[in-house]
Amino acid sequence: MKDGFYNTKNWLEARISLAFADATTSSDPASPNYQSLMIDNIETTRQWYVEFLKDASPSTLIEFVTDDHTLVQEALDWLDENDPPSTMRTFNLVYPTADLLYVVVRIRKKKAATLFKVFFADRVIAA
Repeated sequence: MKDGFYNTKNWLEARISLAFADATTSSDPASPNYQSLMIDNIETTRQWYVEFLKDASPSTLIEFVTDDHTLVQEALDWLDENDPPSTMRTFNLVYPTADLLYVVVRIRKKKAATLFKVFFADRVIAA
């Protein structure tokens, strides 16, 4: 997991561009799903940019990689309950034997960001 606090639209966009690059360059082009999932990643990037155009308020971005769809749903539920303005979107990491999710979470409240990291650590350690 990595995280950072970004206080301008340019910083937010730069971090999403890097997440897109991480997911794209880490994926295997030999995978049969590569092309369609990379198109999904482009759409995810576009959605982030549209969001930043509407609201570039300072935010913490938390990124993690997982194959655990239950963890992703639990994280989304936690955000809905504890910080409703938060956003979570996934990029695809594509491999011939398995696909992973590169998850980016945008949290606007600093306290909620800290609590999300605690939730995440507790959930991962418990697994």
